[in-house]
Amino acid sequence: MFSTLNETCPSGYSYLQKAHSTGRGGGLATIYRSDLDLSYLPLPELSSCECLAFRSKQPSPVTILLIYRPPKPNPSFMPEMYNLLSSLCTTSANILIFGDINIHVNNPSCRFAAEFLQLLGCFSLRQLVDVPTHTRGHTLDLVITDSALVRNLSVHDLGVSDHKDTYSQSEVFQPLNCFPEVSQQEVQGIVRKMKPSTCALDPFPTTLRLHIQADQGELCSSQTLKTPPSKKQNTSE
Repeated sequence: MFSTLNETCPSGYSYLQKAHSTGRGGGLATIYRSDLDLSYLPLPELSSCECLAFRSKQPSPVTILLIYRPPKPNPSFMPEMYNLLSSLCTTSANILIFGDINIHVNNPSCRFAAEFLQLLGCFSLRQLVDVPTHTRGHTLDLVITDSALVRNLSVHDLGVSDHKDTYSQSEVFQPLNCFPEVSQQEVQGIVRKMKPSTCALDPFPTTLRLHIQADQGELCSSQTLKTPPSKKQNTSE
């Protein structure tokens, strides 16, 4: 995993990662600009999903949580998420959550999805993705926030996975200076240039890339999930 991240990480950037504790593959990672002050937030071990949390201290605090929830049902997910969100939301402001949650939030008749959205509402969190992020028409990859203003949220099919690329920019404080923004075309170019070895991160690997423009007050993220070409993976519940 570390060799893959070292190959993927551009010059001038660093990464935070959490390797999968058992079995083959797994793990989460974020790539960020090296001059940013990001600190890893320790989390309890969860049996229902994988999480990576970190905080940007300057120039304005923002807490970011990355989640990968496998598609297999796990009754521990709701209580574990409740405990996790209780801890984060009582100690942090400007919370941003990105992840492949594998819950059909687009289906109003899905009880599990309704319970999950209700849980988010209890903590004044909003789920913002309202279009399909999976080739089968489901909304599985989510962008969730409390107070940060998310804009330019878009979903694009890069043709490399059954999951689509989710791109967004988030303002967490008043911009001070004006710098060029990271365009969707630049994000797509990075994805296409990534070596196949990045799939070693997970049998259903989610590569999360995070770019924070501290001076401009923007947080740009994108995520894509790749499935091995030799196998058919079903990510629906």
